[in-house]
Amino acid sequence: MGRVRIVTDSSAQFLDATVIDRYQIEVVPLTVSLPTRSFREGIDLDFEAFLRSVASQRAPARLEAPSSEAFANLYTRLNHEADHIISIHLSSGLGAVWENARQGARTLLGRCEIEVIDSLTTSAGLAMLVEEAGRAAAAGASFEEIVHRVRGMVSRMYSVFYVGSFEYLRHNNLISEAQAMLGSMLDIKPVLTIEEGALFRSKRCAPTCRPLTAWSSSSSSSAISTSWLFCSTRHIPPSRPAFCASGLRSSSPSASFRSRSTAPA
Repeated sequence: MGRVRIVTDSSAQFLDATVIDRYQIEVVPLTVSLPTRSFREGIDLDFEAFLRSVASQRAPARLEAPSSEAFANLYTRLNHEADHIISIHLSSGLGAVWENARQGARTLLGRCEIEVIDSLTTSAGLAMLVEEAGRAAAAGASFEEIVHRVRGMVSRMYSVFYVGSFEYLRHNNLISEAQAMLGSMLDIKPVLTIEEGALFRSKRCAPTCRPLTAWSSSSSSSAISTSWLFCSTRHIPPSRPAFCASGLRSSSPSASFRSRSTAPA
């Protein structure tokens, strides 16, 4: 049984960033393109700096996937120290990362066994999959066992996002310009879900409402075994993460729970 290395991309937002070094996870950076300049996410700027940069710009940021050549170069380097590589990435429905990783993996066909997995999610959901893969690899699980475990988790992931602005949805063609204008006029905020790897509007509520309530009352919340909560307090009161955490715990009392809040200046 050979050594297994885990690869992901910077769209994964870890609640505990120390797991990256602990499990020797390789994180390939996406490029964040703003009107004035571009950054490699996680290298030229961290997540909090990314939020500050986006907030200071009138136009929404654009994320660009790493090239297939970047993946091929990484896989070639890892092939010198590992027999197997498991590469877990941003949903193929949200960007070209997974497809570029697949193309990069083809250049090592016959030299290294590489499994490129479409997470069908992003952010903390992707990080959850990657952390589990890293933990399993560190515990000595085989390549096949890790792939089976991660693919099993993919089908059971459920992600919900509360968005502070309609502009990002309009920029990514998820809503029309008229819908964005109407939502802003009525001070309505959307709740989004990821279904089969694609982003969808789920519910709508005003800022004074409690966006978690609709999700907590859904039938899926009672079946959750693990919950991660990732909050930025730029668009919500500082007290809201604690409220959300309380709602998650009460809706799924038997689930394990972890959270992280960011408060960019």
